[in-house]
Amino acid sequence: MIKKVLLILLVLTSGQVFAQKQAFDLNDIFVKGTFRWKGGAAFEAMNNGENYTSLEKDGKAWVIKKYDIKNQSPMGDVLKSTDLSLPVNPSSYEFTADEKHILLFEATESIYRRSSKSYVYIVNLESKKITKVSEEKVMYPSISPNNNMVAYVLDNNIYITRLDLLNTQAITSDGKKNEIINGAVDWVYEEEFSMSKGLWWNSTGTHLAYYHFDESKVKEFSMDLFTGLYPKQEHWKYPKAGEDNSKVDVYIYNLEKQETLKLNLGSENDQYIPRIKWTNDPNYLSVQRLNRLQNHWELLFCNVQESSPQIILEEQNNTYVEITDNLKFIGKDKFLYTSEKSGFNHLYCYDFKKGKEKALTNGNWEVLSIVAADDKSEIIYYTSTENGPLEDHFYSVSYTGKGKKQMSTETGNHYVNMINGNKYYIDHISSFRNPGDFYLRSTDGKIKILLSDNKEFISTTNKYQFGTTTFGTVKSGNYDLNYWMIKPYNFDSTKKYPVLMHCYGGPGRNTVDNTFGYTNYLWHNYLSSQGYIIISVDNRGTMKRGANFKKSTYKQLGKYEQIDQTAAATAFGELPYVDESRIGIWGWSFGGYLTSLCLTKAPNKFKMGIAVAPVTNWRYYDNIYTERFLQRPQDNPSGYDDNSPINFVKNIKGNYLIVHGTADDNVHFQNSVEMVEAMIQADIKFDSEFYPNKNHGIYGGNTRNHLYQKMTEYLIKNL
Repeated sequence: MIKKVLLILLVLTSGQVFAQKQAFDLNDIFVKGTFRWKGGAAFEAMNNGENYTSLEKDGKAWVIKKYDIKNQSPMGDVLKSTDLSLPVNPSSYEFTADEKHILLFEATESIYRRSSKSYVYIVNLESKKITKVSEEKVMYPSISPNNNMVAYVLDNNIYITRLDLLNTQAITSDGKKNEIINGAVDWVYEEEFSMSKGLWWNSTGTHLAYYHFDESKVKEFSMDLFTGLYPKQEHWKYPKAGEDNSKVDVYIYNLEKQETLKLNLGSENDQYIPRIKWTNDPNYLSVQRLNRLQNHWELLFCNVQESSPQIILEEQNNTYVEITDNLKFIGKDKFLYTSEKSGFNHLYCYDFKKGKEKALTNGNWEVLSIVAADDKSEIIYYTSTENGPLEDHFYSVSYTGKGKKQMSTETGNHYVNMINGNKYYIDHISSFRNPGDFYLRSTDGKIKILLSDNKEFISTTNKYQFGTTTFGTVKSGNYDLNYWMIKPYNFDSTKKYPVLMHCYGGPGRNTVDNTFGYTNYLWHNYLSSQGYIIISVDNRGTMKRGANFKKSTYKQLGKYEQIDQTAAATAFGELPYVDESRIGIWGWSFGGYLTSLCLTKAPNKFKMGIAVAPVTNWRYYDNIYTERFLQRPQDNPSGYDDNSPINFVKNIKGNYLIVHGTADDNVHFQNSVEMVEAMIQADIKFDSEFYPNKNHGIYGGNTRNHLYQKMTEYLIKNL
């Protein structure tokens, strides 16, 4: 049975329902650009908090201009191409801490999700002297606080260049592809701990801390790239569930003594070091340590003169401990962090001199991120779900936990970027049918300036046959699950409509919130204009509803997610305007996995499914992600086997389309190949589509257009 949410039910319409509206097709979405939206104002705020800069190009000429934040008026040029003695065509730039130098990044080349390499130049803004860091592309160039040195990574080794003497010194020499990494992290850390940089200066520039990864025992994964007469094969270290990890150490390099200190972190143990960060004291480095099962977390402090660390804080959990960037050092002897130990993720202040802790927030809601902490005003800025799981809002609270204030008032999700000095912030407000309004606001509440909006996008979509969206809840056992539903623009309650359910359903991501869905939003509305009802449900295991709800899937990932999606499909099928014999489901990545699981575990409920880049066997996926939720295969074999769709292909009755990119470094093409082989051997009919040399995102050129055309044709034919 479906019931309405009394307090948070939202009805979002695209214009008046009964007005004559224009039809549209996939060409409007992917080729013609009929529904273009505007992103935010991209700029780099300066230290004074009153100005920002922007890179602007005109052919080969370019200029970095300075503007006044409040009125957007130009304040002169910071740097232009004609100032320099070398020809440079920067794709991006970055100021040093004191804004006396600027780094220019040219011909940037992506490596994996977060890593890249570039030709890097350093410009003295007073003299306009330009220095090329290396003749080769480098990673993570980092200027020392006194601006006289730059550290960077090249070929898995760390180098430091003295800008005054223009001499370069190798800090490490053992770096080797697929064996030793210095100053960066391996593939699985980058993907699952959301990081890639692996070297940092302390605040005085006297010491450089860096990661050292020994991945020599990690097994290699390979894939072919079909780019010529003979395919090129890529190899990289990819630790799958239950397999060997990299051995990770942390070193501190003393520039004055030119000595390197190896920290005694127990790297011989099977563990992770997911974060290192300098404290406010330049003599102390903080290190976060996590055991292999990810249920025991420790925060260590390391003195630059001692190899043995001190355990400052630790936390154990009967499931897992999340790693985030919510660690902020404040004052001389305190830090802020978030924890789920109360059952909901909340904000804590820890005094490490006194060994005392204080909870700054509490309640049946979640703190999502610490945006900033201001030592002068002693105010913390953060985002949370206090207004409910459908919307993220912006708040402030004092260092003592008093004076909590909601900074955001408008309906929608608020994505906040604080400007240097914490005087201003950019507030990106997104709602289900609005890609975003972007405001410059002051933390004292006196300034609110519209930087850009998407009124034109909304006005355009109002002219076309976009549907009507409602939010509500649907029952699965004792749980109320949030959903949204898009009905056709000319919805007739006396008719029976087919339903397409869109799912993700995995840990750490919700599909049901009052925020814009970009390409999927447009595609789902096109499908609604063709007579389909589109629905998305957040099952158990998703976030923003507390640890028990999120971690209820522990050691049996996929089980309750599938049960909840199936229960929702049953409930929607009982609605008088739904044709219960025509319910389909689709998803990407974890959503592709969940789609496949629904078709194999509930074959009589779903008439069709489209699985894009799915995991089909958890034994094929990386160990940090998979073991966080399932432990190792040797610890929990049934948790893997009982909820991997590849083991249940014989049950498939509905029409099934499986899609994958052949160069997917994340969810390997192997998942779909093995799933297809299992279906062949079980004599199960299926359809498939592969995209040569495309990664997990399956994009580039006409690729997205082709993919969505394929999915649309398949859906219309089979649902």
